[in-house]
Amino acid sequence: GAKDVLILGDGNFSFSLAYARRFPEHRIAATSVDSRETLLEKYREFPHISKKLEARGVQLLYEVDATDIDSTLHGASRGG
Repeated sequence: GAKDVLILGDGNFSFSLAYARRFPEHRIAATSVDSRETLLEKYREFPHISKKLEARGVQLLYEVDATDIDSTLHGASRGG
């Protein structure tokens, strides 16, 4: 059945894409400590990966610090 999954600190989101392909029935939110702009600068493959994730309904959350979830998860910049 469907599960809610939170993936923390995925860098370029390649792990999240692999997970989403393996478990398409899960509802996934994937995070990075970086902003979307920083990811675009750091990882050439990020635009391709993010489009695939968004097409699968994965929620992308930016600027989430896994060591400070309470403060950063709820204020994270989202998607797009």
